[in-house]
Amino acid sequence: MTIEEIEGDAVGIKYDFTYAELAVEYFRTGSAEVLREIAETGGAQLIFNHAARFGYDVPKGSKFELVSHLFEDQQGALDDFVRCVEFVRARVAEDGFAEGIALEFLPRGFAFEGTIYFTFGYDIGVAFGKDCSLNLGYYEIMENPSKALAWAVHEIHHAGFFQIRGGEMPSLDLQTYGDLSGLMETLTHLEGMGTYAAGQDSEPADELEQEFFGMYGHFKNEPDKLLDDADLQRFWELLAKRPQYTLGAKMAKRIDCEFGRERLTSLIAQPSSDFFALYLNIKQ
Repeated sequence: MTIEEIEGDAVGIKYDFTYAELAVEYFRTGSAEVLREIAETGGAQLIFNHAARFGYDVPKGSKFELVSHLFEDQQGALDDFVRCVEFVRARVAEDGFAEGIALEFLPRGFAFEGTIYFTFGYDIGVAFGKDCSLNLGYYEIMENPSKALAWAVHEIHHAGFFQIRGGEMPSLDLQTYGDLSGLMETLTHLEGMGTYAAGQDSEPADELEQEFFGMYGHFKNEPDKLLDDADLQRFWELLAKRPQYTLGAKMAKRIDCEFGRERLTSLIAQPSSDFFALYLNIKQ
């Protein structure tokens, strides 16, 4: 797939390697001053905002504290990390290849306004508002840099998803059954589309799909009921089985096959309950 083949769509996401380049310098020098420079990059700001919003178990007092934590005991990563940076620059970022793939799974005419920051040490990749990041120090990418392409597409698609929705991020302030069913809808729609766009989809077990929709229906049908600790524990245990990725991608693929790409991508601008309703209608 080349950019020329994506007729009519503007390609505008920016690729920012500043954090990654400074990480290479830090691995070579161990300089605290370089860490301070990393802390002032756009990539550090993005992951700092993300950690604060979603309560990640990392230092959140300052960007420098966060970055210092991410680079603890990582001095041996230089060679593999440099290899990843070089691969991504040449094979993922060049000619807008990654966002070109992501655009196939976004509404026609959509144009990115954000940036993908290449980072080290934080999650696999995250999206926040119109921007996203990809951790080139993630073990799977360090072992096989070619996997960076799929993950870049995945995160870039997330950035597009949130841009279409005005930058609104999911809330983890869960009080009622309706809050929880709404989060199940949003996460499954978001991650399912990103997984499908990146070609990372795999068929979920029937038992997992049954468990997921059983829990979803339980919460959806009593939206005003208050959650308790047992409800939340069941939810997080289910999410650890990753249905938001595997089942979400299956839902996206089924809608794509039944109704076409235009219908699938139009759902991004609609409540994620519509994505669920359309899939459940197909199942019936």
